[in-house]
Amino acid sequence: MYLDCQVYDINGELQISFDAVMAYYQTGLLEHVFAELIHALQTTMLKPRCHIGRDCRYPEHGDVNHSLTIVRADPLKSFPLTELQQAYAFGKTAYGGEVATQVYSALRVKHLDLARLQAALAKLIANHVMLRAVIGLEGQQKILASVPDYRIKVDDLRLAEPEQQQAAIAKIERDMLMRNGPLGDWPHFELRVSLLDHEQALIHFSVELLIADALSLEILRADLCRFYQQPEADLTPRDLSYADYCLSVKHYEQTLAFQHSQAYWQQKFSTLPSGLHLARLNSGGHIGTVRLDAVLTEWPKIKQYAQSLNVPPSVVLLTAYAKVLSAWSDGQAFSIVIPSWQRLPVHPDINHIVGDFTRLAWLPVNPQQTLSFTEHVLAVHAELQRDFAEAPASGLSVLRKQALKPAQRRSLKFPIVFTDLVPEHESKLPAEFSLTKTLSRTAHVDIDNISTDHGDTLGLHWDVAEAVYAVADVELMFKEYWGVCGGGQYC
Repeated sequence: MYLDCQVYDINGELQISFDAVMAYYQTGLLEHVFAELIHALQTTMLKPRCHIGRDCRYPEHGDVNHSLTIVRADPLKSFPLTELQQAYAFGKTAYGGEVATQVYSALRVKHLDLARLQAALAKLIANHVMLRAVIGLEGQQKILASVPDYRIKVDDLRLAEPEQQQAAIAKIERDMLMRNGPLGDWPHFELRVSLLDHEQALIHFSVELLIADALSLEILRADLCRFYQQPEADLTPRDLSYADYCLSVKHYEQTLAFQHSQAYWQQKFSTLPSGLHLARLNSGGHIGTVRLDAVLTEWPKIKQYAQSLNVPPSVVLLTAYAKVLSAWSDGQAFSIVIPSWQRLPVHPDINHIVGDFTRLAWLPVNPQQTLSFTEHVLAVHAELQRDFAEAPASGLSVLRKQALKPAQRRSLKFPIVFTDLVPEHESKLPAEFSLTKTLSRTAHVDIDNISTDHGDTLGLHWDVAEAVYAVADVELMFKEYWGVCGGGQYC
């Protein structure tokens, strides 16, 4: 968000202010717009006894209806970005660090037919309209009716030595994660192929979270493979579009429930501690991502323990994460950001469309607090429930306003993230395809804790901003987290 117009009723008088990223606009432009706005209000809208907000009260939390009314979008028209999309878009600009928040995936397949893959990708782009989205500088997005043919780049590594092949693949991964096309350009994804030998190939697929959340990525990977295996498969029409959802959220912002949510977030952010401060090697930009991996064999026990407490298993993992980070902290309170991929059940098709539906929570952690592990799990769960109950109001606009206040003394940066587990979904990869690797890169995030559920085991992954922290320190923290998760305190 580059410009926020705020309107207040103060003792019956209307107060209007602009909060803006001044460097983003041409000199004098905002002053002109503000003057025109005031003139328009004075001449056409204001009447002698008109007051804003009179006789308005915030109901108690339990009295508020947070249901979302579906508003149908015109597929030919632009529609607004969500608050998180605005943050992703700002991160792509020079003022936001020039980082495209995205996820990279590698799919291994045997006997790849490049022509079939090219056709499958074309069908994928036709089926999921957000792959044809362009994001404008003005905070709007538009679905292109047609796009140029996307030609898949192929790297032939069949004659390379194993070390050379690994180095080439690592460079492809890095280049794709570092890719940041300008706003207004298409596409917001990239697909490449590496031929490894006479039998094996790797499909490299990166997608910006600006157009697709984690559940969307699973849908895209599965549909790409399905269209490859079944070239004659029909496209799947849906009764709900992402544009419908975005307009519905915009409409929701006019409701009393949204105003209640804003009050909730204002109260929370007024006291929320900033992110964890660890000893840093470099305060510069994010130059790459290093992944740490482990396998947790105690996953079934954790799920049983979570079930006994009536909490999601991810809450147990988050509690373990907070415990380890507390041990490495300076003793001061800090906060962890939690993106969740659970979508609001507003329509039967909601879990089948591609877009960004991310819900956010902020967990304050007090290292001085003395709770048993179980007590801590229950407290963490209660905190998340309170935040997620405010959806679809994300709280990001309130956080931005809080950060812009002249009296704000706390740093409201949150570089430590815990990414929630992706919900169970019917989209599965065919047997001939295997997901061999994923990597993520997020603007202004130093450590992202990501888990992948494999049924009887859990993959533990930390995506760490390269050259920000001492490698040995982060590796030790990760080892401690693995130990706490498997240590049996949940038994």
